Amino acid sequence: MAEWARLLLLTVPLGLVALVLGWVPLVGAVAAFVVSATLGGWLLALELTAYPLSRRGIVTLAQRRAALRGHRARAIGFGAAVFVTFLVPGAVVAMMPAAAAGGTALVRSLPADPARRVAAPHGPR
Repeated sequence: MAEWARLLLLTVPLGLVALVLGWVPLVGAVAAFVVSATLGGWLLALELTAYPLSRRGIVTLAQRRAALRGHRARAIGFGAAVFVTFLVPGAVVAMMPAAAAGGTALVRSLPADPARRVAAPHGPR
């Protein structure tokens, strides 16, 4: 199955869960927003880090999930910020380049990044 189809199969249940949560009286709208921002942020982080991770040999969705799993809070924080920013009309057009650069910066900040291991100093200075 194609990677985009797997990501779509993860996204559709998210929308259904948010829809059902939105029907809960009093707390439903807030719960639906929090769940959507959290899970949507995770999916956005997976998508926005796809290209930088593929440049490092991490190609499949399972490999991307494994690479970000140890840094889930950072990935969700980044993705949720992008998710909330994209809710503003017109912000997708203006902020997409910054989101792509943020995905690259997120991958560069991961300790398992081979490019950072090479550039790290080899001893105390």
